Amino acid sequence: MSGTTGIPAGAQWIGPANAQLGQQLGNWPAAMQPYFMPRARFRALRLLMRHMTAAQRAQYRMPGRSFLSRGSASGDTYALYLGNQTVRLRDQHRFCLVIVGDSVPEEDALLARKLLIECDERLFLSTANDLTAPQVQAQILRDQMAAMEQRRMLEWEARRQWEARRQAERIAQPAPPVAPASTTGRRGRAFLNRIRLRQW
Repeated sequence: MSGTTGIPAGAQWIGPANAQLGQQLGNWPAAMQPYFMPRARFRALRLLMRHMTAAQRAQYRMPGRSFLSRGSASGDTYALYLGNQTVRLRDQHRFCLVIVGDSVPEEDALLARKLLIECDERLFLSTANDLTAPQVQAQILRDQMAAMEQRRMLEWEARRQWEARRQAERIAQPAPPVAPASTTGRRGRAFLNRIRLRQW
């Protein structure tokens, strides 16, 4: 502790001592409201708030510590979370961009992603890791295999029904009379006489 104020050494009070930042933060849930934080994080949070719009600050006050940002090139909307995760809402692709450096405050990293998306979206997409791409490709492959299996089952069922109908038709039709090997003998003449009687 430093002196008799009760503030930890190297920490900054972000309550009423900073009225402007306290007004921007608004009514955060008690569990999320860090009354004391390292001075570096305090400055990073203050800088982040200065670069946010009123709508983004309102979103950031909600549980989840995130806000929406629009890409400069495509106009897609991204949800930026405190940490390293960024989600493109159009297709739910998740991107991860880690800011290189020792003990970089999370708010500084969040601001870097926000400025990169809003000012140079193509650079963000070429730099960040798309965590969803392998999952999307695997899901597409699973869908294709499922569609092929379903088509194969439908073809097998259609073939089975066609064979069943053919079998039923063969059973329903009377078998044609089989002529003897020779029609010149006594049995052959009798067979011809029966055919003539039927025709008459």
